[in-house]
Amino acid sequence: MRETAGTAAEPIRPQAAAGPARRLADRLRRARSPGLAGRSAFWTAVLGAGMAAAISLYLYAGAAATLTGHARENIAATVAASGERMSEGLALLKGDVTFLAGTPPVLGLAAGSKSGQAEAAASFWRDRLAETFVALMAARQQYVRLRLVGIADGGREVVRVDRASHGGIMRVADERLQQTGDQHFFQQAMMTGRGRTHLSRIELNRAGGKIEEPHLPVIRITTLVFDPLGEVFGLVVADVDARWLLRRVATGSAGAHLWYVTNADGDFLLSPDATRDFGFDLGRRHRIQDEFPQLAGVLGSDARHFEGIVTSAGASYLASARQVPLDAEQPGRFVVVAGLRPVASLFGEINRLRRDTALIALALVACGSVIAVMMARAVAGPLRQLTAAATQMARGDRGIDLGALARRRDETGELAGAFAAMARQISERQERLEAQARELSRSNQELAQFAYVASHDLQEPLRMVGSYLELLEHRHGAGLGGEAREFIDFAIDGAARMKQLINDLLDYSRAGYRELKRARVDLNQVVANVVRVLGEQIDRTGATVEVATLPTVEADAVQIERVFLNLIENALKYRGPQPPQVDVGAERLAGGWRIAVTDNGIGIEPRFRDKVFEIFRRLHDREKYSGTGIGLAVVKLVVERHGGSVGVDARPGGGTVLSFTLPDKADQPCPSKPSPSTSS
Repeated sequence: MRETAGTAAEPIRPQAAAGPARRLADRLRRARSPGLAGRSAFWTAVLGAGMAAAISLYLYAGAAATLTGHARENIAATVAASGERMSEGLALLKGDVTFLAGTPPVLGLAAGSKSGQAEAAASFWRDRLAETFVALMAARQQYVRLRLVGIADGGREVVRVDRASHGGIMRVADERLQQTGDQHFFQQAMMTGRGRTHLSRIELNRAGGKIEEPHLPVIRITTLVFDPLGEVFGLVVADVDARWLLRRVATGSAGAHLWYVTNADGDFLLSPDATRDFGFDLGRRHRIQDEFPQLAGVLGSDARHFEGIVTSAGASYLASARQVPLDAEQPGRFVVVAGLRPVASLFGEINRLRRDTALIALALVACGSVIAVMMARAVAGPLRQLTAAATQMARGDRGIDLGALARRRDETGELAGAFAAMARQISERQERLEAQARELSRSNQELAQFAYVASHDLQEPLRMVGSYLELLEHRHGAGLGGEAREFIDFAIDGAARMKQLINDLLDYSRAGYRELKRARVDLNQVVANVVRVLGEQIDRTGATVEVATLPTVEADAVQIERVFLNLIENALKYRGPQPPQVDVGAERLAGGWRIAVTDNGIGIEPRFRDKVFEIFRRLHDREKYSGTGIGLAVVKLVVERHGGSVGVDARPGGGTVLSFTLPDKADQPCPSKPSPSTSS
């Protein structure tokens, strides 16, 4: 009966008790399951933490190389800027010395040396020159001494102004003026030419052969002064406080911790330890190659700069060093500027970067987790409703209102249609973007190629090709066959000829765009300079050059000298079996002059006489006669810019007459007979 009673009560009482228990079990089951929002937050946090750790490790591993590269570029740029500042300072000093050599007092003293100038006039010019020296030294504190030195009486000083140790400027009395002919700077300056400046080495100031106290580094800048007859009268000498130049190097040196300036032998002129500076003058020599052996190469003529890592006493440094020329025409005259930074100083920046990156990564992970939870909840809400509706529909409940969900674009059939439309639009746009990208890539490639060619020095690739071919021949020439060596020779020759073509084309371009500096030019002096320049070639060929009396014309001296140089050199090059005979003469024309250069060479056929002045026009094989065919084109360009014309004729008996005209209204008699100026 108990079973019967229990069976009768089962539909009522047990079901009533099971309803709340089932709902509690469902809630516990849902509580144990994190759901979409929880899982999104969890995996976002895991993924973010992993990415943060990976990024931190990657940055820690790569930050050293990255920061080292940036630091190296910073040091290199700073050293290059320091070298430019030193070069600018030297250019300023050279300009001052050149200016002083052309002042009226200097020219007046030079002119008076030949004309027997009275002592009163000479004293007047000396006083004026001393005033000029004093004014310049007052304006520029870097000058410690300015003087005019004559070549007479053992190089005795004519005028000298000194800066005292307390800063005052005073003129040295005439009885205290010294002879400087035995000093190194005087002898070196006498070897320079007209219009050039000479820079001495940077050294401690000496007086009477002894180093003065206190120690003052100086550099002497000199230029020659010529009298009206073209003979050397003396030289202007400027003694410059070299500390001014050295300070220009260290200005703006934030990119490097250690700065060095050395001479061409590596001796310290400026270093972190001032006691080692100018040790070569004080008997305790200190050189940069002894402290940093890796920088020894920059002291040579091949490696003009260095960038990399150097070591000294177990410490590593990022280093950049480069040569700063003192005289562009003397490759061996330079100083070396070097900037160094300890590699250990970068570790602090690397650690700070790693810490900051880790903090940022953790903050991003936290923000990403919060955003993931919010986005998951925004998506999970409609999905739960759809899940509940689908469950009810599966149970057969047809009384479900889906109107609200149907109106939601992300939960209804409209979403699929919208998505399909969107997909079609994206596909069409993607195709257009890809076509535009291909066109843009092609355009950018052409633009990059143009920019590269337009922004780089044309000669640098040729120099590199020639250098590596020569290196290839030097290192592997023994293992190459005859044909391979011949090909290498052809390539080296081609690079050299291309470089010559570029140089000649630049010369031609310069001749065309440089402004003409017209002045009264004595062509006799111009031709004499040309003959002196070509002296070695004249002697080698056994040539005889005779120059008639030439006029003085209104022209650009430098450009006209280039015309005579090309014409006479042309006559020496295209010579016949006999020793070259070159005659330079002039005849008066209406309103100008006709200058002719006649030779006894191989001549020019009549059919080529209209073409010899064309640019890059060659009439002979390159193996027989070198050159690029630019010389006569430059002659034609310069003469036509002066308002003249050029021509070519045959010389009776064989040879060529190359002539040009120059307009000139000066009333000068036509020269009657030649006067030889030089011969073989």
